[in-house]
Amino acid sequence: MTESPVGSVDIFYVGEGPRVAILGDSLIVQSLHVLRPMLDGLSLKIAAVSGEGLSGGALSTARQRQVMLVQSAAHREDNPDVAVVALGTNDALDPNLDTAGATAAWDQMMEDFSDSTVIGVTVNESCTAEGFDPVAAREINALMHRDAAKVVDWNAVASDPSLTGADGIHQTTQGQHLYAALIHSAILGCLELGAARS
Repeated sequence: MTESPVGSVDIFYVGEGPRVAILGDSLIVQSLHVLRPMLDGLSLKIAAVSGEGLSGGALSTARQRQVMLVQSAAHREDNPDVAVVALGTNDALDPNLDTAGATAAWDQMMEDFSDSTVIGVTVNESCTAEGFDPVAAREINALMHRDAAKVVDWNAVASDPSLTGADGIHQTTQGQHLYAALIHSAILGCLELGAARS
C-alpha cells in the first residue's frame, strides 16, 4: 500500500478481522489519515484515487480502463463483508463523464458486491465548483438510496461551510473528521447487523 496526495490502491487486505473494501475519490484520500486508525481491528482493502468517479477519471484515461470497476471486479473473489462506495463527485464534475456511465458502473459494482453489505456515500449536491452538475449529483445519490444497504448522507451535511472548502467538495479538517466518523459508524453498524443475522 502506498499513500500519496493523489491516492492509494491496496493490492491485498491489510489487517485482521472482518473484511472491508472501500472505493473512493479525493474525499477518501483526504480523510484516510483519520479513517484508517478508526478501522483498526478490521481487514481493509482501499482504492482511493483523486479525480476518479464511478465511470472513470484521469487515471482511468491514462490506463485505458475504468480503474474503480477493475477494483470492484476483484472483489467478486475477495467477498468483503462490507463494501463502501464513496464515488460520484467526479462523475458530476468531469465533462468527460456522465450519469449514463456512472449508472452503468454503479450497477456493475452492485453485481460485483452482491454478497457484501454495500454502503453508499452521497455526493454534495450543493457543490459550487465550476462545471459541477447538481442534477447529475442528485441522480447518482438516487442510485445509492435505491440500492445500498446503508447510505452515509454526506449531502445532508456538506453544505455547512465549516466542513468543506470554497469549492464545496474538498473537506476542511473538521469535515475530514466528520466524513471519516460517519463512514466508520456505518461500517460498524453493518458489521453488527451482519453478526446479529448470522
